[in-house]
Parts: sequence; C-alpha cells; structure tokens
Amino acid sequence: MLLGFGFGCEIHEGFANPCVVLGRDLGEAAYTLGVFAAWGPLIFGPVTMGAGLLWAIAVVIDRHRSRPRQ
Repeated sequence: MLLGFGFGCEIHEGFANPCVVLGRDLGEAAYTLGVFAAWGPLIFGPVTMGAGLLWAIAVVIDRHRSRPRQ
C-alpha cells in the first residue's frame, strides 16, 4: 500500500510493473510480496490452524494424564 499510494506504483497479481523508488526499480519485489500477501493466508492458514489444533489436543491429553487420580 505504501508503494501504491505513496509512490504512485501500480501493484496487482497479474504481472510486475515498473516501480521506481529512490532510483531503484522495486516492481518485481513488490509483485512478489503482493502475491504472498494475497495468497499466503489461503495456503498457510489451514496449516497453521491444523498445527494449533493438534497442539491444543496434545495439551489437553497431557493435562488429563498428569492429573492425580482420586
């Protein structure tokens, strides 16, 4: 958003556009970061949620097993 609004660069998922900031072309880097920002949660979200769910189940089982029996 900073590159798009602040420096007038056009950034989208179709292809990399030239984006010159302080004499350097950041278009390819902005394109790559934009794709990861858009598609990353769709790929890594389910993996992260699954890992969190497995961790929570392991904690519940561990606490249940370590509880003294009456």
